[in-house]
Amino acid sequence: MDLRVLGPLEVEHEGRLVRIRSGRPRALLVALVLRLDQRVSTDALIDLLWPTDPPRNSANALQILVSHVRKALPATDRGPAVIETVDRGYRLRAAAEQVDAYRLEQAAARAPTEPDPRFRLELLNRALAEWRGPPALELEGQPFAEADVARLQEVRLTLLEQRSEALLELGDTADAVVRLQELVAEDPLRERPSELLMTALYRQGRQAEALEVYDRARRTLLDELGLDPGPSLRETAQAVLRQSADLQRPPQGQRAVDAGTAHIDPPPGMESWRPLDRLIGRDEEVARLEGLMATRRLVTLTGPGGAGKTRLAAHLAAAGTEAVWWVDLSQATGDEGVLPAIGQATHVAVGAGQEVTVFAGRHAGHRGLLVLDTCERVRAVVSSVVEALLRACPEVRILTTSRQPLGAATELVWPVPPLSLPHPDAVSTAEVGRSAAVQLFLDRATSRRPDLALSTANAAAVARICLLLDGLPLAIELAAGHAASLAPAEMVRVLDDRLRILVDETRGDRQSTLRATIAWSHDQLRAEEARFFERLSVFAGPFSIDGALAVAGAGTGVDGVQVLLTLARQSLVASTGDRYRLLDTVRAFAEERLGVDPAERRGAQRRHAEWHLRLLAGGAPGAGGQGVEGWRGEFRGALLDLLAALSWCFSAGETILGARLLASLWWLWPREGVFEEASEWFPAARAAVDESSPLHAALLASAASYAISHGDLASAISDGRVAAQRLQTLGDRQGTARVLLALGIAHWGRGEHTVAAEVHDRASALFEEVHDSWGRALATVLRARTALDAGAPDAGERLDAAEGVARRSGDTHLLAAALVHRARAAVATADYPQAAALARESLHLNEAHGHREGWVGSLHTLGFASVGSGELEAAADAFGRALQAALALHHPGALAESLDGLTLVATAEGRWEDAAQLSARAELLRAEHGIRPSSTTAALLEEARSAVDAALDESVARRARQQGAALDLDQVLLRVTS
Repeated sequence: MDLRVLGPLEVEHEGRLVRIRSGRPRALLVALVLRLDQRVSTDALIDLLWPTDPPRNSANALQILVSHVRKALPATDRGPAVIETVDRGYRLRAAAEQVDAYRLEQAAARAPTEPDPRFRLELLNRALAEWRGPPALELEGQPFAEADVARLQEVRLTLLEQRSEALLELGDTADAVVRLQELVAEDPLRERPSELLMTALYRQGRQAEALEVYDRARRTLLDELGLDPGPSLRETAQAVLRQSADLQRPPQGQRAVDAGTAHIDPPPGMESWRPLDRLIGRDEEVARLEGLMATRRLVTLTGPGGAGKTRLAAHLAAAGTEAVWWVDLSQATGDEGVLPAIGQATHVAVGAGQEVTVFAGRHAGHRGLLVLDTCERVRAVVSSVVEALLRACPEVRILTTSRQPLGAATELVWPVPPLSLPHPDAVSTAEVGRSAAVQLFLDRATSRRPDLALSTANAAAVARICLLLDGLPLAIELAAGHAASLAPAEMVRVLDDRLRILVDETRGDRQSTLRATIAWSHDQLRAEEARFFERLSVFAGPFSIDGALAVAGAGTGVDGVQVLLTLARQSLVASTGDRYRLLDTVRAFAEERLGVDPAERRGAQRRHAEWHLRLLAGGAPGAGGQGVEGWRGEFRGALLDLLAALSWCFSAGETILGARLLASLWWLWPREGVFEEASEWFPAARAAVDESSPLHAALLASAASYAISHGDLASAISDGRVAAQRLQTLGDRQGTARVLLALGIAHWGRGEHTVAAEVHDRASALFEEVHDSWGRALATVLRARTALDAGAPDAGERLDAAEGVARRSGDTHLLAAALVHRARAAVATADYPQAAALARESLHLNEAHGHREGWVGSLHTLGFASVGSGELEAAADAFGRALQAALALHHPGALAESLDGLTLVATAEGRWEDAAQLSARAELLRAEHGIRPSSTTAALLEEARSAVDAALDESVARRARQQGAALDLDQVLLRVTS
């Protein structure tokens, strides 16, 4: 188990974060971590945790809080991590190695004893990676932690100084200058960074700038402290003036090494490619590749432009001790370019018209690593060269980078993936900060804006930046280069035109703009391939081969499958199994090219919309196709494209096509609750379609289903009734039964159980008439739910029947719904273990088939079962996850029930004011949308309200409810999940 206080508190056990509740529990644990293995008195903890208004029995309150935190800390094999009760106080027992703050101090003590600067640099980099932000953030501003925070900040600065010293010993003055400039800006009163910066600048031949550093330091010390610089800083300034030989770096080959260990000096030209900044987010790839390169002599790193192939290759080369020859082939063309470039790097002369085999033979005595960077334009030549070299030179290994494999014998191809991204719904700084893409952005952005740090205020914007840029290192670095002039939130806004902003004019290479990087690959395509690629830009998300052929392959006159595979090999299209996609940055380029011809673009967009209409027609339940669950392969990634297709239809004057798409989505809305824009699309579609037509009736049916998913039950009933009447008149019994399903759900949501039961019975009869077994099974499950909530005497029998028909259907969506209703029945009878088991089974089923609304319902039921069994941590986790999903779904009913659950948790924990606030917010949501709680939930809430009223003064309770009515749900989520 790891305890981390260098930034927001984190407790990690077996690779997973342990949830410690926000507020006083986290503050208590941080306080004990700072005093590891020391007694902290009860009085000191009470003063810390309740500084202004301690509870009446504060010692008892503290004891309850300690007990709560104890339960959250898991036992580990590495030693105890427990809170002990000692004489009038508490003590946290854990190994110092389990705490990041103590590991940081140990590294600072060990580093000066490590003679090899390379090992020392690695040690320091690992230690500094522990620093995630200000220490003991939960105790910010508290006198209790002031000395500890100051000490840890001093340790960090010391480590940064030691790191700069190691860089200077290794001759890496460029990186040292950047880091030291940041250090001087952060704390201009520290003399050691200025001294080291002067040395680094001098070694770069920047004597005047080195003396300017001294002059600024002298003035700052005099103005701020009234002191002159210390003797070491003055001596360094004098050494610069004298151009002392002592300031020069140690000669190569005379660096400190471990006893008995020798290292090969860097070969000529190594400094030109050696990376100047640290590699971020590639630990797993590095470990795997180092193992593979030990046994495989030819490894090719592939990936799209900007994926970080060159940077990863440089790190792998620099990490070894063998000779390295680096060859940049970005400007090479044919034999006449490749052989001379390799010959120049390896110091082997290339004769006019020299054969590859002769050239390879002249390397026979070489031993080391040959890196061939950017091989895509000369793959055929490189392939023959590397095969000849591998035959002639048994001690040479070859590492290449290319946007597609070389095709050489024995080649091992390693696709370089984008950096890990934060989850789109991540809200806390800890969640966002774990992403490698975010870490890279912050590392590079702070070079331009040293005061930038990940915070609650900007975490969402930083995450969005990295998501928009697909985790591509080049794109992230180019965006971070604008950090000095654009705040993260503003950067998100302008990234809509990401090809324009992702420019670094200080770079003179082909990667100075993202457009140039992608164009590098695009230029290699034939005209038909380029047209196919550009048409793919209308896809907003993943697509299948069939989708690509239908949308992009029309009229190209080529084998679309072969073209798609060619694009994938060239890293212009990413593939995951049987799905393909364009990275967003690549899509922006392709979309730009497609837009040159408006007719070409409109044709592709229309084919895109028509393709998804065909998918919907074949995937809807009861349509004779695969059914909802059988359509997962297409449906899982189709939401973005459905949105894009609908948006295009209603903006491009294709309203009838848009209306047909909307009408086909009647079954989608309750599952996903997506597309807020549909509230505007439906009126436009209805106005454009003849009211007497079947399409208009289908639109009303779909609108009713959509209204349910957004809590507008009145509109759902109004539209549903009209749709049912029209479809019945048209003789569409199956369509009538479908809309009756939605109509019954709306009545159930309003607590009108008798009407809901009658409507669902009618639907069931119609489904039976048209032999639609799926529809009848769903009606049976919904009818059982209504019976349960109405307290009907036959509820148990109906629940049995619902589970039976769901299991016979083989439809996991239906089975999950039936099981969660049985779980709710078990909660009502206080059979909490059975309720939890059934809820978990339904939760797993809903996760498997992607039914988000059902998943939320399972979490609610699991939370209620956990509250009943006293497992409040598990309950809070379930309701917090449900709240997060409900916010993403914009589902008022799910939001209200999530808040109901959190109300019960707060009541059970004695957080009376929190309970009153949460309850008031849930009541407001229900009142706004006419939603009634289930009978079981209503009974539990009534008990909770009585307990709150008994615990709080009337005025306090009134004020809490007033505050609750104005609660920001995003803030509630942040509080619950932090």
